[in-house]
Amino acid sequence: MTDAPPDRRDEERLTKRSRAPHKIGVCLEFAGGTQLAQDFLDGIRLALDEAVGRGEIDRDVELVVREVQGPMRGTSAPVIRAWRELVHDEDCLAVLGPVVTEANLALCDEVNATGVPTISFCATADWAGPYCYALQNGNYPDEAHVLAGWLAREGCESVAVFRETGLIGEEFGTAFKVAARRCGLRVTVDHEVGLFNTYTPVEPALKTAHLAGTDAVLVLSAYGALAPVQRELARVTAEWDWHPRLAQNMTWVGLTAFGATGDFDADALGEAFEGWVGLDQIHEDNQYFQDVLDRFEARYGRRPFHAYTALGFDHGAVVAEVLAGLRLPSPAGFKAGLERIRVKSACVGAPGTVISFGPHDNRGYKGEYIVLRTVRDGVEQPLGLKWVDLLETEPETRGGEDIGASGSAVAGAGSAYALAGDREPFRIGVLQDWALWAPVEDWYGGLTLAFEEAYETGLIDRPVELVIREVEGPPEGDFAGVRRAWRELVEDEMVLATVGPFITETTRALRDDIERAKVPCLSYCATTGFDGDYTFQLPNGTFADETFLIARHLVERGVRRVGVVREDNPIGDEYYAYFRQHAQRLGLDIASDQLVSPRVDDAGMALALANIRASGADGLAHLGYGLTFYAILHSCHDIIADWDVPRCTITTWVTCSGLDQERGSPVMLNLPAPTDLLEGWVGVDLPHEGNRVWSGFLNRYTKRFGGSPPVCCYPAHLYDMGRALAEGIALARPVSPEGLRHGLEQVRMLPAAMGAPGTVIGFGPYDHRGYKGSDYLVLRTVRNGREGLVEDLL
Repeated sequence: MTDAPPDRRDEERLTKRSRAPHKIGVCLEFAGGTQLAQDFLDGIRLALDEAVGRGEIDRDVELVVREVQGPMRGTSAPVIRAWRELVHDEDCLAVLGPVVTEANLALCDEVNATGVPTISFCATADWAGPYCYALQNGNYPDEAHVLAGWLAREGCESVAVFRETGLIGEEFGTAFKVAARRCGLRVTVDHEVGLFNTYTPVEPALKTAHLAGTDAVLVLSAYGALAPVQRELARVTAEWDWHPRLAQNMTWVGLTAFGATGDFDADALGEAFEGWVGLDQIHEDNQYFQDVLDRFEARYGRRPFHAYTALGFDHGAVVAEVLAGLRLPSPAGFKAGLERIRVKSACVGAPGTVISFGPHDNRGYKGEYIVLRTVRDGVEQPLGLKWVDLLETEPETRGGEDIGASGSAVAGAGSAYALAGDREPFRIGVLQDWALWAPVEDWYGGLTLAFEEAYETGLIDRPVELVIREVEGPPEGDFAGVRRAWRELVEDEMVLATVGPFITETTRALRDDIERAKVPCLSYCATTGFDGDYTFQLPNGTFADETFLIARHLVERGVRRVGVVREDNPIGDEYYAYFRQHAQRLGLDIASDQLVSPRVDDAGMALALANIRASGADGLAHLGYGLTFYAILHSCHDIIADWDVPRCTITTWVTCSGLDQERGSPVMLNLPAPTDLLEGWVGVDLPHEGNRVWSGFLNRYTKRFGGSPPVCCYPAHLYDMGRALAEGIALARPVSPEGLRHGLEQVRMLPAAMGAPGTVIGFGPYDHRGYKGSDYLVLRTVRNGREGLVEDLL
């Protein structure tokens, strides 16, 4: 006689007990009582309810909403009280909002001190810190560069800037000054427009612009500065027969949001802004957003095609993903969950815009999250331009020393204190901790070229001297030698910053030293663990992102069950953690997980592959470098006749790009790339033949140094680092390590040599992963003996 099975009702009482809901606060001090605010809240609710309905979250989510009047018409005090109530009285895991710049900045220090993650769509770069996250409704510096790029593309040479008084106008104005200089625009008028009852007449400033022959008028506003400028322009342009280009920043959402919801008269707005160009965050071709709107319409009976619906759903989707994988049911656990979100599709922006967070990577939108729109014949519509259409791909002359003035008495000609002439160079350290078997001096050419161009074009006022230390670090060398070399550069040579080290284990081990020394360090290491106030990355891949690319590629190739070979080291651990996360999201089953030594031999790799084959896997992912890559190439080649499955690797492909070029990656790394063994493999790298910044760099590199183009990521990586450092030096106040840190945090929208067309470099406070763009990583392959982009060869 066997025991009777347990009563099913007992099981259900255990497994289906009601659970206390997760509590998420919403502190909304913007557009209270409008349909726009309701669309934002309903977008959040839709995302959360869908996740609960799919079973991804094991309990309901309670939105605890506080709507108050903030600084747009009120003050920050009610906002602060509401946020405190959500955090301290309601015990919310996280808070969405506030969203108005002044309120956010008034609350910023308290958020970071309290330790409750707070996500905002405010656009200021100063909303920053370990607990301040942004799904940004624009970004003042980025908007400034997009607008300057459009004006330059239109052939404008001068611009009159009207910006509102206050924090927003000041941040916008500073950023646009940098952007205008980069694009060669001359600012003829910089007029502050008062707010509300502090208006000052704008007509005299417009007259000054007109008399100066200004060919563009730009309004930088968030509140009330747009209306008086627009009103006066409508009157005087016809009277003066003056027809400048007219542009505004993200205030354009007033047309697409308030107009679409009926909160404002859409027809009147369209008539008022006929011919204007502005910035928004919606795009008709973003199919992900259109699909969300289908579900929104089915549930709520309306289809609000505007940025705040998109922002609402994106906020809700981020919260849902964190709650689905929540490890610690606390604000600290929520923060950890936010930092695991990578390459998540976004409703906001052009097609391909994604959401990614990470340590010191707290601004979520990556890709073309800002869109240019206009009104033509009364119809509001996208302008049809991409970022790549707006960005300069060649170095621009910014000015230069006035040689003629150097002979004047004022310049002190012939004196030891002459104001013109040679200067002591800026000094930048280079710490090369790997690949010393390769011609790394050719890699340094990228840095040299970037700094020479910066000096020759007038971006910086003196040359840059490279102070180089070459020390083999882990895994072959030891960490102590790298640390000694770094200390020598920082303490003895007193460099402004270091470029390198680069190897993951070394950078993570050195991180605390860098933070204590307070000397910026730029690295292309790919780990998310190299994070800090003084650590900056232009990553050669990112473990968290590379794994998404190869997982998605395998799914697109029809793979349903994948076998993984990964190295038994910190790199293998971090790669696998993210690969597993992405595989689960994409519906890719991991049939076998094979952990191998970084020094595995062919026999060991053959055994790992045999185990994967036995598991029934129909695809293969390799997560490793060096010896393990060569071992898996040989072992796969031996069995490919009867097991020819899709197979991918990560940025170990940097050894393979340009293998048919005279100075491709195999030559630039002095490592073999066996073409026959690579046939059919797909890997991750950063060079993209369609990127005009990359091709221009190759041309100028060969002109400067001779020989064939270096078709390899590392010289271009160092070129990108040099350009970022040069921009940072130009913005540093003073030019010191600390000043350079703040200068780097102002570098935005700098066209990158690496990545697909449109990839840019941008930093900010708590935004230290420099490559911005959903396609800064690319997939490459070998097909019929030819190496190139997957989209070109498969």
